[in-house]
Amino acid sequence: MSLPEVGAQTFHRVLPLAELPPGRMRNVHLDGRHMVLVHADGRVRAFDARCPHMGYPLSQGHLEPGVLRCDWHHWRFDLATGGCLTFGGVDLPSYPVRLEDGWIWVGSQASAATVAGDTALAYRVLVNGLRDGALFAVAKATTALIAQGEAAPKVAAAAARYAAARAPGFAPAFTILVCLGRALSLLDAEGQSLALVHAFHHLAEAVRHRPERPVHPALPHLEDAAGATARLRALVDERERAGAERILRCALEAGDETLVAEMVLAAVTDHVFVATGHVLDEARQALRLMRWLDADADLAGSLLSGVLADAMDGTRHEEDIDWQEALPALARLDRDLRDAPPASVGREVTQAEVDALLDADLPDAMRAVDALRRDGAGVRMLAHALLWAAVERQGRFPLQNLEDWNDVHHLMTYANAVDALAVRYAGRSATLDRALMRAVYHGFGYVALTRYLNRPRARYAWEEGRLPEPDPAAFAASLRNHDVVGAGRLAAALALAGAPRDDLERPFLEAVLGEDAGFHLYQSVDAALRAAERFPAVPDARARVLSGSVRFVLGQRSPQRVFAATTNALRLLRGESLEVSEGGGGQPVA
Repeated sequence: MSLPEVGAQTFHRVLPLAELPPGRMRNVHLDGRHMVLVHADGRVRAFDARCPHMGYPLSQGHLEPGVLRCDWHHWRFDLATGGCLTFGGVDLPSYPVRLEDGWIWVGSQASAATVAGDTALAYRVLVNGLRDGALFAVAKATTALIAQGEAAPKVAAAAARYAAARAPGFAPAFTILVCLGRALSLLDAEGQSLALVHAFHHLAEAVRHRPERPVHPALPHLEDAAGATARLRALVDERERAGAERILRCALEAGDETLVAEMVLAAVTDHVFVATGHVLDEARQALRLMRWLDADADLAGSLLSGVLADAMDGTRHEEDIDWQEALPALARLDRDLRDAPPASVGREVTQAEVDALLDADLPDAMRAVDALRRDGAGVRMLAHALLWAAVERQGRFPLQNLEDWNDVHHLMTYANAVDALAVRYAGRSATLDRALMRAVYHGFGYVALTRYLNRPRARYAWEEGRLPEPDPAAFAASLRNHDVVGAGRLAAALALAGAPRDDLERPFLEAVLGEDAGFHLYQSVDAALRAAERFPAVPDARARVLSGSVRFVLGQRSPQRVFAATTNALRLLRGESLEVSEGGGGQPVA
């Protein structure tokens, strides 16, 4: 039964007053919400039934003069307003109460600001959660912000700004953030919240209790772009972070994306395959993240200076014995590039030419890439061929060699980064084309160094015999059950049948989000989602990409802390029951 509306409120009859004696509390349900009625200090009040800290039922707490205390972590709330009296706490939603004809009537709309209704407070809770490494606080704030309609990039920018000012380099957490940002279009609002919480959890782990690091300000001005790029490269080579950051920030303030990309990509390709290729991928991810977040010069400077710091600290593989046979070809390339920039696009590289490179040793591979370049294959076409080689390495990798998956992974994510950078930047300037061509050579060098990974060469699922029916439900079940072989075969069947992304890519992504995946898994999923779209002229390309990536991801199990925390945050936001018995004296009255 309801009373007429009073202003914006509709009052509902919920409980006879005689059933709530003074000094007692009682749970009730109203319009799908869980409330606790409190009879104290001569008044009846209604609050949200669960503590906004961790969701503990307040009906199992204690009443003190003017105060309701949660018995789990002892947060205290003012009975008059619902305001939290504990440092750093969040106010408790309260509801208006009327007493009529011996009954308690409760209004349907909360009269206090909550995390879900106070955007500024939710952002503060998010930053505090990042500072303290408090996963549930991060999850509550994130789910509340997305539920309020805050755009995911805006929420991500707040977290990235806090973390970038404290991270010593370009933390893997930033790569996770931008990888999941790419995937948000596949997810509903709750899935987006979960993806962001995963990313923010890794950001929190990277910067928890870290102070802000010193910021090296921009130079007063740049004399000329070419000279500034050359000087920045020299400073990175000399491992001088402060000077490199000052030049970089000056270029960022000028607002010239091409100049910034020139500086960063030239610097990170001056040495061979730095940090097993991770630094080039960091550069690509940082540039993506800047665009996605619409980052200002300050945030962009923090992100990119982290990339340069990692380029200074990472392994330079020209010092590695495994790479020595590639050095003469790389020296020839540098001499050629000084004379003239490479073609930006040029002729296509055939599948037969890629197959030959997959089987070549390091000196032969370098000579073959030289020949392709001299024959007119440009940066963009060679980068595309490198990505296809990586797809084949992954797809032909035999499962019994699972301890070598990191090498497959490094090639796949590096090749994906080179291809993506070539698509965006090839042809913009001679400096960029030279840097990208060096990156291509480094990638094909790693193709040669990892040729053992396809011995024996695995066959794709459709080459082994009849595929299963392309059943989306069976695929989702195989992902949940970690059926590595079955999921790979079903992924191939769905891809070859032209299944929509909702039946193939989305369940794959959701399977990863259901666990606490590590850095490499997110990189792998990101590369797979992109590479699956890069070869539209090859009928089975999507099947090759996704079946290989599914096998890699399912081969590594992870716990579910982020998933559980986000799920509980969503339940708390919706007013649903958590996995704690609420108790509180008797059956609720609707």
